[in-house]
Amino acid sequence: MVIYYRNWSILPRVDQIAAEAWIYSTVALSPVKEIERNMSLLITNSHPVINYQYFKSGLIVEVGGLHLVPPKELPQEVENFVDGSGDAGFIVLSFGSILRGASMPEATRKIFLAAFSRLPFRVLWKWEDELGLEDLPANVKLSTWLPPLQDLLAHPKMRLLMTHGGLYSNQETVWSGVPLIGFPVFGDQVNYVVKAERDGYAICLDWKTLTEDILYNAIQEIVTNPKYKQNAMKLSYLMRDQIELGRPLERAVHAIEYVIRHRGAAHLRPAACRLSPIQRESMDVTFIYTAFFVALIYLIICLSRFTFRKFTSVLLC
Repeated sequence: MVIYYRNWSILPRVDQIAAEAWIYSTVALSPVKEIERNMSLLITNSHPVINYQYFKSGLIVEVGGLHLVPPKELPQEVENFVDGSGDAGFIVLSFGSILRGASMPEATRKIFLAAFSRLPFRVLWKWEDELGLEDLPANVKLSTWLPPLQDLLAHPKMRLLMTHGGLYSNQETVWSGVPLIGFPVFGDQVNYVVKAERDGYAICLDWKTLTEDILYNAIQEIVTNPKYKQNAMKLSYLMRDQIELGRPLERAVHAIEYVIRHRGAAHLRPAACRLSPIQRESMDVTFIYTAFFVALIYLIICLSRFTFRKFTSVLLC
């Protein structure tokens, strides 16, 4: 049903919107279905270590981690703060560029502040409001701007990342071998955090049921239980164990140049691209099964009515 809904409802709407945006072009825009049928290359921001795997053709190339670069030194102010954490280390709380920590409800802010005040770690919190917060614990530092997350994750005293669980933060924590606590909000964040929890390097927390004790216990569990760090390091090793051509950037460049050299690389396209919608979606098989079940239900109803009439006639006699 999802496939039919996509083909008959969503794609026509997409074609309509694309045609409206393409109105000033002198080249006619092909329908999405035709573009899919003639596609030569699809580069996806996914990685087999982090994302669920599926059967795919040769025209799909995974380049998850394309943005990863060697870490740089932290700014001196930040370095002084995290370096002063001693053996306990520090944790980072950041919800990326889309979600604002400063927009957090007051009741939720109090939960975080109360839990942080009980920790031996220093906390670096991305907070967009320059006015800061009242009653800020001594071990917490607010900052309207944080260094690139990769630089923080690479620091030897980094213990834990607390985040909304977006794609990039997930890739960066795995690359750096750092466990995380995820607070998914919308979209694909739930999938990433839930899979990270199943892979053993994260804990997923629900905003609706969050309390001071739940947050504090989750942080203590992540930092004190070595399995989370071990699992994160294991996945980091798997993600880094790539031949030169297997690295995301080289893989993407090679795929693009390969398609250009071979004029679209039509040999990579799966046979399903040449099938009609009836063949590809097995509509004929679906119709036969549907007709069979409808006929079966109709026969059962007719038999039930016949049996009921016979039974009632016997009782009346």
